[in-house]
Amino acid sequence: MAYDTDVYRIGRWQIAATLLHEMGHLARFPTKAECENTMDAANTYAPLIRSVRPRRVTPGDTVTISGIGFGPSQESTDRITLNGADVGRALSWRWRHAGQGQIRFRVPQGAASGPLVVENNRVRSNAVSLTIVPAAEEAGAAGAQPVLRPPPHYRSRRPQTSLRAISLGRTRAAAHPMPAAARALAPRTGSPHHRCIP
Repeated sequence: MAYDTDVYRIGRWQIAATLLHEMGHLARFPTKAECENTMDAANTYAPLIRSVRPRRVTPGDTVTISGIGFGPSQESTDRITLNGADVGRALSWRWRHAGQGQIRFRVPQGAASGPLVVENNRVRSNAVSLTIVPAAEEAGAAGAQPVLRPPPHYRSRRPQTSLRAISLGRTRAAAHPMPAAARALAPRTGSPHHRCIP
């Protein structure tokens, strides 16, 4: 007889559901769907959430819940609650082999972070935490620009005015030595550092 470890996590109701499921196969029900949904037909419900993706969302995002025992479709007694509030009609509510199911729903506006629970015929599943991030906060984080800083070795370089271009003193004399003939004609009075150069 088929079983998995989730049976023990759920308890006796899932054990009963598993037995009914296998009895459906032994009884040769006409379709596989009837075997898979034996639990619902016998009013034995034991939903279990295995995974929720993503776990951090903003209002308007789509969340996928995977697990077992959700039932073949969302009926009037089936719902999804987040932090105790009904999130509304699911986008999709599907079952697969051996009672495995997948539910997709859109996070409503005004939703608050808290436990996410699936109810099948008003029987509650285990709770999985879901974090709601305000849209403005998420947009701010996504649009934040890194602060650009100069590399450590960078130094500001201001344009320097060369004294050689404007000085008539030692700097120019050092940059442009005076020919010997010109030095002989230069006046010898006054400061030697401020001689007029013809």
